[in-house]
Amino acid sequence: MLLKKTKLLFLSAFLIFPFLGINSLKLASLSIRKIFDTIPPSAPHGFHGEGGSTIYSIDLYWTNSSDSDLDHVNVYFSNAPLTNYGLYSQIPATPNTKGQATIGSLSLDTDYYFKLSSVDTADNEGEFTDYIKTRTSYAKDVSSPAEVTNFQVADPETGDSLDLSWTDPSDSDFFQVRIYRSTDSWFTLSEDYKITEVFGLPASSESYRDSDLTEGTTYYYRIKTEDNKGNISTGYPSAFGTPTKALDTTPPAPPSNIEVTDLKTGTSLLITWQNPTDSDFSHINIYCSEISESLGNLVFTNLAGTSQEDSSLTEGETYYYTLRSVDETGNESENIDQHSGVPTKEKIERIYGNDRFGTSVKVSQELFTSSNHVVLAHGTSFADALSGTTLANYLNAPLLLTQKEVVPSCVLQEIERLSPFKVYLLGGEGIISDQVKEVLERDYQVERLSGANRYETSIAVADEIYNRGSISQILIASGEDFPDALVSGNAASYINAPLLFTQKDSLPTSVKNFLTETSNPTLYLVGGEGVISKEVFTSLGEYGSVIRIAGSDRFDTCLMVNNYFFDNQSVLSLVVATGLDFPDALVASVLSGQNSSSLLITGKNLSQSMENYLNSCSSVDKIYLLGGESVISKEVENRIREIFE
Repeated sequence: MLLKKTKLLFLSAFLIFPFLGINSLKLASLSIRKIFDTIPPSAPHGFHGEGGSTIYSIDLYWTNSSDSDLDHVNVYFSNAPLTNYGLYSQIPATPNTKGQATIGSLSLDTDYYFKLSSVDTADNEGEFTDYIKTRTSYAKDVSSPAEVTNFQVADPETGDSLDLSWTDPSDSDFFQVRIYRSTDSWFTLSEDYKITEVFGLPASSESYRDSDLTEGTTYYYRIKTEDNKGNISTGYPSAFGTPTKALDTTPPAPPSNIEVTDLKTGTSLLITWQNPTDSDFSHINIYCSEISESLGNLVFTNLAGTSQEDSSLTEGETYYYTLRSVDETGNESENIDQHSGVPTKEKIERIYGNDRFGTSVKVSQELFTSSNHVVLAHGTSFADALSGTTLANYLNAPLLLTQKEVVPSCVLQEIERLSPFKVYLLGGEGIISDQVKEVLERDYQVERLSGANRYETSIAVADEIYNRGSISQILIASGEDFPDALVSGNAASYINAPLLFTQKDSLPTSVKNFLTETSNPTLYLVGGEGVISKEVFTSLGEYGSVIRIAGSDRFDTCLMVNNYFFDNQSVLSLVVATGLDFPDALVASVLSGQNSSSLLITGKNLSQSMENYLNSCSSVDKIYLLGGESVISKEVENRIREIFE
């Protein structure tokens, strides 16, 4: 029934009062609110009176209640203690403030009786206070209230706050305390140092937390009381305290989702984890042991991220890791769980770039962190590039490729990374222009090794490395095609011998002159009679003993060279390049030479003889494929992997 009446009242307000104006609407809202609020406010407290400023008046004082909807206080008075009280005045009121009223035009030396009640915004009137009796001509109260007692300061050990507590005085007109603070123990009680006022309710907590302080600083406090007439205590109890932070002995939660991943380098493991969510988390400590269930040694500390690579490990060894969290206080989690990993090496690795120049850079980056020398050859002149492999391997330097008129940007950046003091150019101005030489001379010492043709350039390279009279072995390959020269360059580097080139049917004059100055060396002629004729083989006999190494085709010749110069059972690594085109294969001899590897060439598929050779290489633990899948097919890679697995 009440709900139905309420709905009718709301409906009436919206239908009727808009026509009567805003004041009428406010009246409607007030009327509706009155229906719901029927709880009267609390009575004022601390009520007392004293003689006013004249002998015909009385001043009344009190403290307003704490009700949030307090509107005003009704003042009643009478000539008798219990009857005939009349409403004298309505005093506007704010919660938790001092209230005051002056009653004038009274009779001299006469007793009067007063009582108060609180009224809220819904016109609910609360209970009356006890009546008080006050006589005109009484002296005005100017006496100071009593001080608080038991004033003390406690440290809650938060690092930035102090807790103040006290006992309020029992004065009936007590209103509030005033708290003052300074870092100087002899400070003056002025408004500059007052930090707060704490209202003295009958159920006051009699405490105050002073926050936003500086840890380790001593603060001095003084406290005064105030009655509801504004009288202030003359004394001021004092206390002091220093905020400190409680020693944290609780360890943080351990890290989670820990994984140890083999990076397939043979020497590295990657440890990843998720940090705890503790608000005071600081960093991760990583312990490592080669023994299970042993914490081991602290190998990494102060790790704020979520991953760490552990390198310089031993291939095939098992490593046990324990990861612990550390908080800002230095507490470390107590977990003992371990996560293990074994570093292994990826047996097969492809090396290739976007083009032949990029591939030469990738090989350089695989082999060198820096180098005193760089050998630079033309990217389309296989003969100069392949004769340069012996120089690069002799100098322990990379072989990079360039264009005739300009050095590709990736090659320039690689030279800058290597920071050499000398760059060798292979070939004359018709192969690598003087413009390229001038660009490089701005930052490096540059030396050109060249001849009138590829045959003379190979001799210039040999003369840079060897004394002709002390040469005991020489490899000679065709200067007209690359496959035999490619594998010959690797063998020449392995036995520390020059690589020279010849024409098919005649030995170049420059090569004859070079051989004339040698002392009966062993000459290895690489390639069958279809590549280097019988006549050339015979003419070489004038300069030393001649051994022809040849197979049925380029792929078979490659295997014959490897079987002749390398012990396939002790070879640790292999380099596989294409035998169908030379761009990616040009720098293969440097990769194999630096690793003392066998260099093999293949077609689109592995021949049976190649498979037989690979099966005999029992010690191989690393195989480099030089070129992408368009150069060396995925089928070839998979077959090699099957053989070595």
